[in-house]
Amino acid sequence: MRKSLEDVKHMIRNKPYPNALPDKLAPFHAYVSDSGHCLMCIPAKFEGTAFGASDPWGYEIPLPVKYVLETGYRQRGDYLIVEVPYDDTLGATVDSKYDEF
Repeated sequence: MRKSLEDVKHMIRNKPYPNALPDKLAPFHAYVSDSGHCLMCIPAKFEGTAFGASDPWGYEIPLPVKYVLETGYRQRGDYLIVEVPYDDTLGATVDSKYDEF
């Protein structure tokens, strides 16, 4: 389990992703009870701040697997960086069409 999920481990379920997932993305996968199949990612908006901090994992958020696969990602060390609309009040705003429960 990724460190960013430790505080919500009660919401993590042991559900493998039902489709082919690239091997390099497997360590980022989590099934979160209220979000479905996700990859733990850092929104690009926070990349500079996250890597300037001692705890980049604190900036990881769950994003739907389908969204990340469709829109793309960059890997920086042990983290995925994803361009995602992000509202400081609402968080990441991703269309529900990407949800997989």
